[in-house]
Amino acid sequence: MITKPGEVVCVAIINRQMAKLILARHGVTPYNEEGLWTGITDVDMSPKGYEEVEKGAGIIARYHIDIALTSTLVRGRNTAKITLAQQKKHDIPLLETPLLNEKDYGVFTGKNKHRVRAEVGDETFMQIRRSWDYKIEGGESLRDVHARVMLLHREVVLPILKSGRTVYISAHNNTLRALVKDLEDIPDKEASGIELGTAEVRIYDFSDGNFVLEEKHAIGDVH
Repeated sequence: MITKPGEVVCVAIINRQMAKLILARHGVTPYNEEGLWTGITDVDMSPKGYEEVEKGAGIIARYHIDIALTSTLVRGRNTAKITLAQQKKHDIPLLETPLLNEKDYGVFTGKNKHRVRAEVGDETFMQIRRSWDYKIEGGESLRDVHARVMLLHREVVLPILKSGRTVYISAHNNTLRALVKDLEDIPDKEASGIELGTAEVRIYDFSDGNFVLEEKHAIGDVH
């Protein structure tokens, strides 16, 4: 811009945040508290779980969410609703999808983890609980969960982020573990080390096609 001597030019600078990907796990449930494998059982959070989510929502409230995604399970949906209620804007789209549902634990669904551990031994127990490709009878492996979560990520989440908008995802331990594995480029053999506590919040900056973990807030325990 060319100006005349003595002319004052005012430039307006719009401070708009970079696109973010915000991940949040639901709060603790009665199944978590009793040491049961929840999987796709549609159980809601306990009173403590709601308190955990309120804390997480307070952290997320510093950011402007453009679009929210959640699972079809009540604990995921209610986590999203609590979070969006703390946003200044109240007409944020909330999309539900079974692609974000928790891992299906098949024959172990509803069983007590401590009893299963005693029955099958530590090694098999950890494969059931955290391994990358252990196939559960009637259920899923983390590899299976990763395939459906990444379909959503590629087809829905990335295009939104590339348009400069911030995406919030409310989901479950294994669906978020699968996504974190990809976002943080964690090898298959190290996937078992990924853990998210209840109501945990992770915030990623998205720039030039890359994700950088900006914030991580542990709120509840790992179950």
